Formats: sequence, C-alpha cells, structure tokens
Amino acid sequence: CFAMPVVFATGLELQASPWPAFEGSAEMEVSTLSKIGAASNYQRARISAMLALSDDSAVDVTELCSLRVSDRSVAFSGDDGRTLVRSSFSSAAAASVTAIWAPFVASKHISFSAEPLTILGIELSTDLEQAGTFSS
Repeated sequence: CFAMPVVFATGLELQASPWPAFEGSAEMEVSTLSKIGAASNYQRARISAMLALSDDSAVDVTELCSLRVSDRSVAFSGDDGRTLVRSSFSSAAAASVTAIWAPFVASKHISFSAEPLTILGIELSTDLEQAGTFSS
C-alpha cells in the first residue's frame, strides 16, 4: 500500500517585475512604472500569474491565463505577450491588470508616474549582462 499526496489549487496571484530582466529582478515587485529620463518612454513590467497550491507551492500559469488590462493605451507586448507597456501618447495614470484561470481571477493595480527617473549609471560587462541604477 502506498500514499499519494493530493494537491489542489487554492488561488491565483499576479506579480509584476522589472523588464528587461536583470539578476534578481524576478524577486522584485513593481507597482509603479515611471518615465525614463526626459524621454516619453516608461519603464516596463513583466507580468506573471502564479497559481497557489495547497502544499504551499506555486506554479506559473501565465501562458494558460487570459490576461487583460483596463486601459486601451496600455498593452501587453513581447515574444510571449507578458510585458506591460504604456503607450507614449497615453494619459493613463494607472491601469488594472487582470488574469483569469478559471475559476480564479486575480487583479493588480499598476500606477504610472510622470516624474522621470534619473539614470545614474549603466554598467556593462564583457559577458553582455547589464546592471543599472535608477533613482526617482
């Protein structure tokens, strides 16, 4: 006789991390995207939908979810459609991102700040990884 643990889904959570990715960015949570310097471009965020399981683990189900955003001037882009981008002509101050993985629904509020970030420096190494430092 053997025992087989049964695990079931308990909820869905949306996470937003800085994009493009850099070492440690997946562990960072983003709720505000700011203008970059004097340009009209804004920071971007990578959206992930995590399904919580009864054994306290989580599984990334982003590619299986229906992702929606509340403002039409804010969209998903990128190869896998997970990068949140604010149009440069947009006047949106915020947007809600919603993921649906039936029967679960999760939402996340993202704000847009017109206060530009100042780029303090960018460091490039010979292995083509980059690291940047920003302040608001």
